[in-house]
Amino acid sequence: SEKCCMKKIDFWSIGLILLIVFFLGFQSYYISNEAVTNDETLYAWYVHLLREDPSAIFSPELWQFHPPLVPLLASLFWFIDPLTSMRIVSILLGALSIFLIGIIGKKYAGPWEGLTAASLVGLNSFVVGYSHFGLLDTVLVAASCLIGLGWLTRDENPSRAKWLMAAGVFLAIFSKRSGFMVVGVWVIGMIVFRFLPKRRQSISTHLKLHWKEIIWCVCVSAFAWIFSGIFDRGIFSFYDYSAGYLSILLHTIPSLKYIVPGWAAILLFIGYFDIKTILEKERIFFIGWIGVFGMALFFPYFDPRYFFPALPAVGLLATLGASRVCQFFSLPKWLSFVGIVFLLAPGLIALGNNFSYTAIEIGYADAGAWLATHARGAVVYDPLEREIRYFSGFELEQWGGTIIKFPNTPSEFLHSLAQHPKPIFAVVANWPNFYSPFYPTDSFLLDQNFTLAYSVERMVGGKPVSVIRIYHYS
Repeated sequence: SEKCCMKKIDFWSIGLILLIVFFLGFQSYYISNEAVTNDETLYAWYVHLLREDPSAIFSPELWQFHPPLVPLLASLFWFIDPLTSMRIVSILLGALSIFLIGIIGKKYAGPWEGLTAASLVGLNSFVVGYSHFGLLDTVLVAASCLIGLGWLTRDENPSRAKWLMAAGVFLAIFSKRSGFMVVGVWVIGMIVFRFLPKRRQSISTHLKLHWKEIIWCVCVSAFAWIFSGIFDRGIFSFYDYSAGYLSILLHTIPSLKYIVPGWAAILLFIGYFDIKTILEKERIFFIGWIGVFGMALFFPYFDPRYFFPALPAVGLLATLGASRVCQFFSLPKWLSFVGIVFLLAPGLIALGNNFSYTAIEIGYADAGAWLATHARGAVVYDPLEREIRYFSGFELEQWGGTIIKFPNTPSEFLHSLAQHPKPIFAVVANWPNFYSPFYPTDSFLLDQNFTLAYSVERMVGGKPVSVIRIYHYS
């Protein structure tokens, strides 16, 4: 009787719902956090422009970096400020991704495997920590999952599978230029599910018979990355590294630990390679899926979040590895789910305790509000530009406004000062600057007859710290 009741309980549905509720709850708690990223304030500005004039969708400014599908969706939340609207879209797409991963895992391996795979993504501290920002990374995760689910259910319902894949491709290429990488996932799926036979083979036989397809998958991955525009700073810019590819890999691989812990990588390896045989199509597809976004390792400006869209495939293969371990020790499958949640918990606890002051910019709302009141009609120098524009309402110089990026050298900055009428302000922040070769120090500005006009302070480590300073040129 007790076993009968256990069978009637749909642990997969209950667990997946609780996982999504936890994800949404965590994101909702931090959605109003003042920490911002440079990119999300750009997208929030686009939302602002679309609400003021819907025809701005055809403006070159909105297509300058990425297709504006996500800002367009965010603009529909007209009753919420633009920044929060972007964050809501990102969070909802993150929740959709968790749901889709759970379905993929259930259909491919079983209910507990689906739940475990979803938890590997939904409880990943790096994913959770980034998903509430109004960025475009969760878009590519959701798009990849739609394509993956389409390929894995193509025999069950071909018509629905085509719509799922079409939706994934559309969402990807009209949301982000690097969305063309997701098209690489679709191409690899076509190669794997259309041309490879579905049978079990020894690993050596598998490699001998299908080395051409493996090379083709690598080539497709490389093409998708190149066509995505991710190498805008120079397609061969990686040659700037004197040590070549090895230098790049040594520089980027360690950063993967933030999204793929070492134990997950071991489980992934176990999940892909069975002791004697390999199940052809699905596992090759998952590896190809990972390979498309693994090309990011060769990008000299690698950011771990570029690898986000590969996480569903990582989670699915790692889940197979966890199930294999449980099977080897004659343990129930649900222990793999409990064990992985236990392993992920410390990262979430650490994230919750240190969420407000990661290496993300804070204080820009106050700085922008002060400039909007005291610097109308002034010229404002700022290395990041986008945060100040969004929070002050000023425009960038190239769009007829007053915010100017710091020039490349001190001499160019001094020459620029002489070319612009007063009043002039300069914004200096504590955050690492990746956007301007020249970033003046406080002492440099004081030596050039700048005076401190306003300071934004925050409590950091229990002490008040000036996080942003605004200097006035007199």
